[in-house]
Amino acid sequence: MFFGKIFIVFSLLITFLFLLILLALFGFIDGSYINHQGLGWEQTGKPILFFIFICFLLLLLFFYV
Repeated sequence: MFFGKIFIVFSLLITFLFLLILLALFGFIDGSYINHQGLGWEQTGKPILFFIFICFLLLLLFFYV
C-alpha cells in the first residue's frame, strides 16, 4: 500500500515535469510572456516554474501521504 502511493506520486511528478519541459521548449513559459501577463518576474520564467513545482509537490504530499 505504501509503495503504491510512492509509485503514484512519482508517476505524477514525472508527468508534470515532462509537461513543464514541453511548455518551456515550445516557448509558452517565457520571461516576456510572464511579464506580459503582469506577474512581475524580471528575469526568465524559472522562478515561476520553481513556484509552480513547489506548489505541486505540496499538493502531492497533502493528498497522497
